[in-house]
Amino acid sequence: MALLRLVNGSDILVKGSLQEVFAQIRNASGDGFVEFSGEEGALLVRPSTVVAMFDSSDRRTTGFRPFPGHSASPSQRVEE
Repeated sequence: MALLRLVNGSDILVKGSLQEVFAQIRNASGDGFVEFSGEEGALLVRPSTVVAMFDSSDRRTTGFRPFPGHSASPSQRVEE
């Protein structure tokens, strides 16, 4: 499972590994939607609204934890 953080501050949980979800978002064409399977059915997500992705094998420990003195730049890429 992967957790997607959206620009509006919402988090959504989607089925699939982090690598699979990243590939779907990266391969999306234009400004359309990508369909993911969620816990309660299908979810349509516009790739431009995803600001972060996390591995969510255990939802209680998943989250964004900034390190003191470190600021993430929007130009930084996710390593595959």
